[in-house]
Amino acid sequence: MQENLAIVYNAIQVLYSGTNNAEAQQWINAFTKSTDAWMACDQILAERKDPVACYFAAQTLRQKIVKNLKEVPEASLESLRESIINHLTQIHVVDQTSEATSTQLCLAVANLYIQVPVWTNFIAQLLNRFTALSGDRTKMLLTLLKVFPEEVETSCVGENRREAIRQELAMSADSVILYLRTVLEAALQKRPAEEDLIKKVVQCLAALLQNPSIETNNIARSDLIGFVFQILSAPAVSHPLHDAATECIVAGLLRIEDFHKHKELAVILHRAIFALRPVWTATNQEDTDRLQNFTRVFVELTESLIEPVVNQDRDATPLQDIAIFEFLILAAEHFDYALIEMTFNVWYRISEALFMIDDNDHVGQFKPFVVRYLQALAKHSQFDVDEAGLPDQDSDFNDFRRKVRETVKDVAFIVGTDECIKLMFNNMAEAAKNKETWEKTEAALFISSNVIENLLPEEDSVVPELINQLVQLTPATGHPCLIMTAIQFMGGCSEWLAKHPALIDRVMQWLFHYLESPVFVTTASGSIEQICDHAPVVHYVPALITAIDRLEAITTNGKNVEKAAQDLTKAAATLCNHLDREELTLRLRALCDPILMKLQLILDADIPAAADENKGDGWIQMAHRPIIWIDRLAAIFRVIKPYHTEKGAYDLSKPPWLEVAGNTWQATSRCLQKYQANDRLVEHTCRAIRHVVRSLGTHSEPFVQPLILQLMDIYSRHRHSCILYLASILVDEYGATENLRDGLMEMLRSLAVNTFPVLDQEHGFRNHPDTVDDLFRLAHRYITRCPSSFFVHPICQPLFECCLHALHVDHTEASRSVTKYCNEMLNQLVTARRMQYEDAGVKAADELMRTNAGRLLEHALKAGLFDVSSKLLRDFAEIIAGLGKYDAQLQARALSHALGQLPRGPATEAQLAAAHADICRGGGDARLVVGVLRDFVKLYG
Repeated sequence: MQENLAIVYNAIQVLYSGTNNAEAQQWINAFTKSTDAWMACDQILAERKDPVACYFAAQTLRQKIVKNLKEVPEASLESLRESIINHLTQIHVVDQTSEATSTQLCLAVANLYIQVPVWTNFIAQLLNRFTALSGDRTKMLLTLLKVFPEEVETSCVGENRREAIRQELAMSADSVILYLRTVLEAALQKRPAEEDLIKKVVQCLAALLQNPSIETNNIARSDLIGFVFQILSAPAVSHPLHDAATECIVAGLLRIEDFHKHKELAVILHRAIFALRPVWTATNQEDTDRLQNFTRVFVELTESLIEPVVNQDRDATPLQDIAIFEFLILAAEHFDYALIEMTFNVWYRISEALFMIDDNDHVGQFKPFVVRYLQALAKHSQFDVDEAGLPDQDSDFNDFRRKVRETVKDVAFIVGTDECIKLMFNNMAEAAKNKETWEKTEAALFISSNVIENLLPEEDSVVPELINQLVQLTPATGHPCLIMTAIQFMGGCSEWLAKHPALIDRVMQWLFHYLESPVFVTTASGSIEQICDHAPVVHYVPALITAIDRLEAITTNGKNVEKAAQDLTKAAATLCNHLDREELTLRLRALCDPILMKLQLILDADIPAAADENKGDGWIQMAHRPIIWIDRLAAIFRVIKPYHTEKGAYDLSKPPWLEVAGNTWQATSRCLQKYQANDRLVEHTCRAIRHVVRSLGTHSEPFVQPLILQLMDIYSRHRHSCILYLASILVDEYGATENLRDGLMEMLRSLAVNTFPVLDQEHGFRNHPDTVDDLFRLAHRYITRCPSSFFVHPICQPLFECCLHALHVDHTEASRSVTKYCNEMLNQLVTARRMQYEDAGVKAADELMRTNAGRLLEHALKAGLFDVSSKLLRDFAEIIAGLGKYDAQLQARALSHALGQLPRGPATEAQLAAAHADICRGGGDARLVVGVLRDFVKLYG
């Protein structure tokens, strides 16, 4: 053992030497994961030979307790606890290393105690043991008082254990407050005052406030809160102490969200924070660290009191004072945009609360503050006047402007879209009048561009004048940033322009001009697409096709060229929906034929799919990639509407683009066959085929049978999940078509049996979430489109078995496809019962559910509690509730089985019985089941 310990000492020494320590780091990582680490660390702490080694051992013990406590036999847990406490008693905090070691051991003993439910009423005993020790143990005691309430809130333990610890801590709260006052008084009497000790007292108070089981009245009445505000207001305190005071106030503010329960504390905090305004003014405005602390306090106060302030709740006096918004404006109007950025989330919550109030006069009270906020945002959004061209899109400032975009959209409705635009228009007019530089105009236009899409069509007081001014901008007269924002503005007002056709031609011609510029081409094409999406400017189709040809003549900047070409292609295809049949056919051919010709040339030339993937992004190189032309075809058929007529009526006659679609199908089918081993190309080709099928509706039937055979053939060799997705589209379109049903069922069998081996691999479900997603989307389509054929087919049972395992996949899309499949199965049974319909499919589905209901709820319950994220709980609750809608007695039996399979300990038998009763009494109410599941998630940690 001693020889092994020498190796550990040596590795620690090398690790912390800072040079050539990669091998030591690797060895240490392996050591800390081993069971030998428990005894070695205990021995190092007992020997106390090397302070750094002691710190390492203490840290490792803490990590092992948090992550690997199951390695310790239950019979040894008490001796482990006593050993850690004994090590703590031997430490005297004299420097940073000894303090760090002490902290790690305090964390270790706290986490150990929290994780052993049979231990009770230990915290007070522990504190008394340390109080009785010789020497000054104040810092160690303060650390223990801090880490216990902090760790209990973050430890992965059940809610019953967490609540027991909270209650145990709450029993000692009054004594702790008294002790903190005593320590604080002693620290203040020293000259100079012992700041580190004061900081620890403040941190202990913050930890105390985190405990929801502690009544806040005594804390509110003590002078500790007042002292923390003195620290916050004092100009000379260090930043670490100021930070600690801020954290303490924030902890208090988080408690007063339930202000009716904690009104005494709320009023004291509210009054003290309002007194900080002159402190803000007196603070050096360059001291942004301190100002950020103030801003955080202001934001947390506002967040905690949003309900009484927004509702102007008179019962909450004085907490409903709207003047609280002045603090947000203080931060907004400071020159450092980091401060206003800290307020974005609270403005979102304010807007969310005001949006629910249907009283313009009431909402109008907040309008002056929002106007000032918008003006501050415009000021902060200004580029540097010396900016020569377009700034780096990945810069911190552009990231800030992206966040500004979102917050402007959040709050604009409070003042009204038209008023917001008028406000910014006045800014532009003032800048022009004063002959100011471009950046103020650009910032005002930027703010306007974020709300213009919500402008009512009848509003025409300033927008026509603004548009007429913007279309006069040229590269010679406008800064690139201003032109870029103007182009984006035009796209944003596309819906408004559709109602003002007199302006469209000027705007379109102006935008077409910027298609010639490599700098603006992608933005201009995007705005053109937006306008064509809302305005039926069909006379621009020839110009769009010509513009695409001109773009393809460019030899460089291939990615931007292709992005612009796709935008223009989609714009032209969208406009084609407004043409008569003859014109539609003509224009679609003009769009598709060049694309098909170039794709055929690539296929005939036998160019490998990835031959030019990494050979630069020049257009000449990119034009030889089949994926470019496949995506163009997908872009066209994605926007072509099925069953188009001049009057928009539902038309069962053949679509005028059937021949073009047939040519597209032949090219994409050939591409699918040739590049079947290429994941990316197969995915893009399947997407193009999907849009062709959707655009034709049932008129794509001539392609379906050969497509089914091709999909089964390719999938037998290459498990592309996108093939499963494309198959689901075919089922959606043709599942009810009698003559294709046998082929579709054979397709399901073939695809499923080739998918099961992929998922049966080790971690197969976790490693292939896309396959899970697409497989059960496909199965769901069979249930909705041809349920009888599905439930009597032999593949139904293996799919259900696969579904039980797939429920545990923690992937949003995959999980929702699986739960949707389960819920649709139950919905079909409920519908059949309500309609008094029964056939072989209904009987088979009923038998499947009655045989497997217990297992279904067992897997759904365990997955919801232990495997998937909380945002998916609703989907699992619907399975449990759905079974109750179908058969309440079956649900009761299945739920008893499922609850019986849960681990005992975290939840009591009484809690399990109550959950069973609540769910069964709910009558299939999914909201009630969600509540039960959320409680169980807390219980099981």
